[in-house]
Amino acid sequence: MNEKEKQILTEIALAIREAGRIPSGHLYASLMGSMGLVKYNAMIETLKNAGLIKVTGMHEIIYTGEI
Repeated sequence: MNEKEKQILTEIALAIREAGRIPSGHLYASLMGSMGLVKYNAMIETLKNAGLIKVTGMHEIIYTGEI
């Protein structure tokens, strides 16, 4: 992951933290002009693997970690 991708990932994590919880589709809709679905899903997986978020069965993203 390059520095630009790390910065984007951090900004996404901060936005999720600010919201507390957000439907994944709403978050993607706000980012789709900047990245495709494959990249978005990869970033969500990275945040999940880092323990910063969880995604419910209803595709709601909930912030669970600390930055």
